[in-house]
Amino acid sequence: MIFLHLDAADMVGHSFKPDSHEYTQVLHNLDNIVFQVYHKLTEKSRGTDSRIAYILTSDHGMTEWGSHGAGSFHETVTPLLIWGSGIVDPVEIETNVNNLSEDKIDMYGLPLHNYGRLRREIQQADLCPLMASLLGIPIPVNSIGQVPVEFLKIPEYDKAKLTRANWLQIYGQLKIKYAEKKKSHFSILFREFPSLKMSDINNMENACESLISSGKYHEAIQKYKHLTSLALNGLNYYHKYDRLYLGFCVSSTFCLWSLVILCRLFNRSDHVECKNYQSYLNSFYWTLINCIVIGFGLLVLTFANSWSLGPTVYQLVPLILVLSLNYSRTRRKQLLTMINYLWNGLFSTDYGVSSFYTVCSITFASICLLEMLIWGFFHRYLLSLACLLFALWPYIDGSFRPHKKSILSLWHISCCGLAIFPLLPAIGSNMYPTIVFLTGLILAPMSIISFRFVSSSRNYLFIWLGYLFGFVICLSSFAVYAMSFSVIRTGILKIIIHIFSWSVIILLPVSVVLLVPTRLGPRMIGWTIVYLVPLLLMSTYYEVSFFAVFAVVTYLWFYIETKTLILKDNIRVWDLETSTDDSIHSAIQNQYPCSESPLNLKRFRQSLFFIFLLIIGFFGTGNIASINS
Repeated sequence: MIFLHLDAADMVGHSFKPDSHEYTQVLHNLDNIVFQVYHKLTEKSRGTDSRIAYILTSDHGMTEWGSHGAGSFHETVTPLLIWGSGIVDPVEIETNVNNLSEDKIDMYGLPLHNYGRLRREIQQADLCPLMASLLGIPIPVNSIGQVPVEFLKIPEYDKAKLTRANWLQIYGQLKIKYAEKKKSHFSILFREFPSLKMSDINNMENACESLISSGKYHEAIQKYKHLTSLALNGLNYYHKYDRLYLGFCVSSTFCLWSLVILCRLFNRSDHVECKNYQSYLNSFYWTLINCIVIGFGLLVLTFANSWSLGPTVYQLVPLILVLSLNYSRTRRKQLLTMINYLWNGLFSTDYGVSSFYTVCSITFASICLLEMLIWGFFHRYLLSLACLLFALWPYIDGSFRPHKKSILSLWHISCCGLAIFPLLPAIGSNMYPTIVFLTGLILAPMSIISFRFVSSSRNYLFIWLGYLFGFVICLSSFAVYAMSFSVIRTGILKIIIHIFSWSVIILLPVSVVLLVPTRLGPRMIGWTIVYLVPLLLMSTYYEVSFFAVFAVVTYLWFYIETKTLILKDNIRVWDLETSTDDSIHSAIQNQYPCSESPLNLKRFRQSLFFIFLLIIGFFGTGNIASINS
């Protein structure tokens, strides 16, 4: 058995993408190499009793970005060519290769029949038992593949024996995993794999053996294949047997650790009545909780010898955190204070007379938003639904509703605009310079208007700085469009565009630091343009459009959240100083109401919106494969 690893296609695919000329040339070279290897081996084995089988495959595919890891068809479907000694001949069928109809295209977009030959599919794990069968050696004990006996040119009796050996090898793994899980759990709580119980296996094996003895090899092969499939499902069942429980332990660890950190922030007990506090502090319930936790911990330690170190630690850490919260009187005092703050924050008068209805609606909307964000990793269209829910949030939470109808309308329009992008195809390697150029022409006047809106200065230098930034955006978009012409990519204009691109990337941050005032509004717009221009120079499709809409939503969120920060002299939020002067920071902090609870729905909403914007920023234009690349 000789393994020949041809890794040039993998390296070139990652570097130059699969649609590039370099990748096509590498495929031609690899095809030539395979031919030379086959030709040499055929010459050397001529006149001898050598029997050679060839298996040509790939370990993974790739997206048009040249990446893999997201689990799409382009990444998991790989080619497989098998020929030589011991391999059956291809099944020829009647088909018109030059004019394939749509009903002969499979779910992967590939033709069902290649060059008049029937295509067959297997799992990659099946290659291991296939190679072991060709070599005439036992199947490796840790293999989880099934022997594709339909590929082998051997008698039916031998095929039945191979499937039997494959079943026994998988069944050996199943017995080990079954014994391991049964030993580490109480027998009364242990749930065996329902589709294949150990008490029924002997009868199934005897039925298969009787089929082989009576010469019914085909029925025996199908029976053993069915048993092997059930055993593989059982292996998967026992592998994931403790996933829910261990997942609960890990989640509890994160929640309890967050609770410990929050308790450290609440050292005051002003809002806890002394009588109630002492009664709760010395309550029987605290002692009962400690006893339950200690008893459960002893049970975990009892079965620790049957578990590996990792699962044991996962179970013990939340118990230790619960004991740390209950054992110390100071920590219990902090916990009660935090609960009091939380209760007052949820049902504060900021949410009007229908506070209970508001809390329930906000809680339900928050759960829906989190679920959409989680499932959005796998289904991007759910992120669009999350954006629509984001747009309706002012009607759910009255404290987030702006006083100006114009701001509310702009919030709805921008969130609905943001919902469009997850419905578009993920950004690939194809270039659309016209779209980038038009987007830059639209954003240039928008940046000038934004500068004038947040500025209250009459300094002509600062006013012309806004026009300069708009002009730089126009030139950057034109540079992207100009590079799409082959004449410019090979002439002196290419060098000029490169010098311009690197110059603006370096000079823009310097100009913002030195020339833009230290007020909040101008600095935010200035730094947004600093990030916008490099993104514009590297864009291929609608990335800049997404960035613009995303920035508008972020600014509106900031404006609505800080509408209570208007100073006493009617100074706008955008005019707040970003200087590091302590007196300025003290003046800003005085604007916050001191009586506001540090735990309320407003704080939770701010955290939730931040997570939402973070995920949309990553996956608004791509998917997991885009992040991998």
